[in-house]
Amino acid sequence: MALVGGKLMTKASSEVTGQRFIDPETRAKFLSFGDPRKILANLAMLKKNDEILCSKSKVEQMRKDYADRWICIYDGRVVVSADSRYELLNKMDEKQVPREASHTEFMAKKPISLFL
Repeated sequence: MALVGGKLMTKASSEVTGQRFIDPETRAKFLSFGDPRKILANLAMLKKNDEILCSKSKVEQMRKDYADRWICIYDGRVVVSADSRYELLNKMDEKQVPREASHTEFMAKKPISLFL
């Protein structure tokens, strides 16, 4: 228990992180983002996916293999490809690839240059 603003509050702790919260409202806000374990796992998967996109040789190989197609990268590899983004999302749903932990990209045959 703690005295906060003249009120006696019990401390609630998160089973996942061990972080302690002064009041239930703060704890509820923290947990409203979802299961912290799942969020951390999704972030780790996105980092793994980004490592592929940061490798120039791997991107060039994907440009050859998936020229002018949409791809979905999950778990560090291409798991789905399609001609349209709509088709890609449908295939992802069929294969149960989580959208929040995957990366979709259009692999143009030639790199697209933007002039700003």
